[in-house]
Amino acid sequence: MHSVVMKTGVLPMYDEDGNEIYAILTPYQQKIEKIPLNTLSLSVLVVVGVVLEALECNMFGDCQFYIGSYLIVFAMMIFAIKHPSAEWKLLTHLGRDLSMYIYIFHIAVGKVVDISAKNAHWWGKNPYYIGRPFLVMALSLLLAEVIWQSKKYITSIKMKKCVNADS
Repeated sequence: MHSVVMKTGVLPMYDEDGNEIYAILTPYQQKIEKIPLNTLSLSVLVVVGVVLEALECNMFGDCQFYIGSYLIVFAMMIFAIKHPSAEWKLLTHLGRDLSMYIYIFHIAVGKVVDISAKNAHWWGKNPYYIGRPFLVMALSLLLAEVIWQSKKYITSIKMKKCVNADS
């Protein structure tokens, strides 16, 4: 695969049906491929990022960006560039199907969690601040999955009606 990249400047990739497609690699992406981090190192970096993010949330309270978040994104980006054809169905589903909904709703979910924490008298306590990012992430994922599954179900009903109308 690396010889293909060096000769043509493109990296073979595959669409969801398994057809080969090509993405142009920038010089930066080729340099990133050479970063000497293996899958275990990247996994450790993600775990460190998650722990650091929880600590930052506890220390600084609610803020938009944490250093731990950048470590997580960095490790995932390196992994994706180094392993472009990796078949991770869960990550593919999260990225392709749920990411837009997560992006749109995570702030609102966080506000609902905060209001609920204030009503339950958890606000301002260390366990709440440490657990908040995980709770917001889990609830955002759950909401995104419910929306996506609902959309998929409604689309299938519409398709059945179209097929029945044509017969």
